[in-house]
Amino acid sequence: MLNVTYGILSGDLGHAEQCWQHDDSSYSASLKGRAAVAWRELLLEQRSSGRVAGGLPISEQFDETVDKRSYQTLFDPNASAVRQNRNGDPREVPTGGVALDMLALMQFLSLQPDDREAFDVFVVASRGMVSRVTVVQQEPGEVKLPGGTVMARRYRAEARGGELRIDVWISRELRNAPVRFRIVNKGDIFDFLATDVTLDGKQIMRAPPPPPRNPADDSD
Repeated sequence: MLNVTYGILSGDLGHAEQCWQHDDSSYSASLKGRAAVAWRELLLEQRSSGRVAGGLPISEQFDETVDKRSYQTLFDPNASAVRQNRNGDPREVPTGGVALDMLALMQFLSLQPDDREAFDVFVVASRGMVSRVTVVQQEPGEVKLPGGTVMARRYRAEARGGELRIDVWISRELRNAPVRFRIVNKGDIFDFLATDVTLDGKQIMRAPPPPPRNPADDSD
């Protein structure tokens, strides 16, 4: 089981915790977090489940709650479509190819071979938005984390003329953990940076504790 806790950049506006577990036949993943957006608190909870085939995740169901609004997506690869209930509004969206939800996408990317440079997939993003995205592997580089600096492979998934952009940084040295992911969607920007990484109950990276507060700092 992989568990990654993230802080949200831009002034430490919130935090999120992602958990991923799988065996040879199935997987489950979840993300729960909060962030300050436009002077209010945004609450987010996502759950993904599905099969594992050829070592890769295959999405079957994706549930999301955003500010008490619920969104559910069921994946039907045989019909190349997804069936959704977006806060009480049912609909079906054709995909025509591999379709993944946001949580499965990060793990899907972490398991790609290093020499796979570009490919297309359909992604179900927040609030049930379905987009065909082109994934391109960028140059690897260093990512500065609160717990240290690691090398990471960067993947960029882009759709709708750049209106939707998802960047995921994967660290091989941290057992393929997604150490950073950044989402730009219609002007909203969320940037998640890993603070703690735990694998099978063993902590393999941890942010240092904050420095002790000096009471003198509270004086006038």
